[in-house]
Amino acid sequence: MKNIYIITNIASHYRSSLWEKLLNNRKYNFNFFFGKDLVFGIKEINFNDKNIKFRQSQIHKLTNVYFKDKIIIWQKGIIKKCLTSQVDTAIILGDSWIISNWIIAIILRLKGVKVIFWSHGIYGNEPKIKKWIRILFYKLAHEHLLYERRGKRQMVINGFKECKLHVIFNSLNYEANLMYRKAAEKFSKTEIYPFFPTPELPTIIFIGRLTEVKKLNYLIEAVNQLNIQKYLVNLLIIGEGGQRKKLIGLAKEYGIDNQCHFYGPCYSEKILSSLISTADLCVSPGNVGLTGIHSMSYGTPVLTHNNFINQMPEVEAIIEGKNGCFFSENDISSMVSQLINWLFYNKLTRDEIRSNCYNIIDNYYNPNYQVKVIENIIEDKQPFL
Repeated sequence: MKNIYIITNIASHYRSSLWEKLLNNRKYNFNFFFGKDLVFGIKEINFNDKNIKFRQSQIHKLTNVYFKDKIIIWQKGIIKKCLTSQVDTAIILGDSWIISNWIIAIILRLKGVKVIFWSHGIYGNEPKIKKWIRILFYKLAHEHLLYERRGKRQMVINGFKECKLHVIFNSLNYEANLMYRKAAEKFSKTEIYPFFPTPELPTIIFIGRLTEVKKLNYLIEAVNQLNIQKYLVNLLIIGEGGQRKKLIGLAKEYGIDNQCHFYGPCYSEKILSSLISTADLCVSPGNVGLTGIHSMSYGTPVLTHNNFINQMPEVEAIIEGKNGCFFSENDISSMVSQLINWLFYNKLTRDEIRSNCYNIIDNYYNPNYQVKVIENIIEDKQPFL
């Protein structure tokens, strides 16, 4: 059985489903190498979970070394492991800031090991020097796993062979999403949103950290503009962060605090499934990442801005007019116009919208698809996309 190393920065909890499938893979022996997150407070995979705890020999913890407590620049222990261990294929996080990644890629190539980088690829908006370094680093790998088609196109433009580029997308806890999906569809707004005086109004939802980069003040202002134009909606914000007090104050200033509910953080997938599924539209005024995947996993469409250079790769899951739409970046009037069109004049039924959301998740943004892509690249087959 081939030994496959997956060398990454941290063990993000949202990747637990994918890791579980790979650790229990019957075709290959997957080993994971990672360090501890000391910056973002991202929840780690529970390695005592019943589906993982018997795979401890395949889980290897490294020591992450940070620069100014912000950026990982080294992972202690990985070079020795790559020098002394027998490995057939190595899938390495394609982060050029981690200096040890450069070294292990060279070591493994000299040993005849197939090296694969897993990254965003080239964004297209990098400064010249940064782009040159990134391209130089990417050339150390035989092939690449990329989060989006746009990243693949940028790689091709910059001289990388298309047959060596595989789009893997991203995923959350797909099994849990499926389990709660159908049950969540049956809830009514009155039942799920008792905190709104008029729960039957169209409901906008946001889920995530309440940080300045998310531009949630635009969302409060948009609700105010909708009110002025006599289009009444409710806004549900789920999450915690430094902007919470400011946003609450802004809602009160506009006199729309009875239409804006700040739910706070929620870590229960069952509760989140009902809150998301009952909403009419998820809106992310800044960039949209896994929030969009989470929302569509429960059949709720997504609105975000259309400047893809400043977006996260998950934006590709949005098919305009089918499972979401776009507004002009930083343009509140454009956002308001799209909100009116989608919430009040959309010709699609709620069931049709749900189906459109589910289809993109079920076809691409799930760990089953990701496992197929990883197996495909190990077996030297042509990319799916």
